[in-house]
Amino acid sequence: MQRVMLDLDHSNFYCPVTGKLIADDDSFEASPATVFTYVNEVGEFDTIAPELLAIWEQVEAETDEEDFDADPFEIFCQRIEDDSIVCFEITTHGFACGPVSSTVRIAINMNYCNEENEEEEEEDEEED
Repeated sequence: MQRVMLDLDHSNFYCPVTGKLIADDDSFEASPATVFTYVNEVGEFDTIAPELLAIWEQVEAETDEEDFDADPFEIFCQRIEDDSIVCFEITTHGFACGPVSSTVRIAINMNYCNEENEEEEEEDEEED
């Protein structure tokens, strides 16, 4: 897995694969290419693909059993061997009763190809 750190003054994030709006100031909805979303402030996943959930559960079990100084999320990221997954670590800034920031991590399968795209490609090949 690859990681990209973004420091933004806005909350707009579009899926780089599907073009779908994932996040803005008012809403959050994962795209079909999203494999997980992790909210730092609560330390929980909003969405996670089943194959990655198994990795997360294993990391949680290991870190619960031992005195672990390492961040479980960092260990989880290190265990994802698929280089087509890109985790965008997005920190946004604002101002409430003072400066505030929040970070969300959105991982996208850059190799995602939905059935509609596959069907269109097959039709194009048949026409040629």
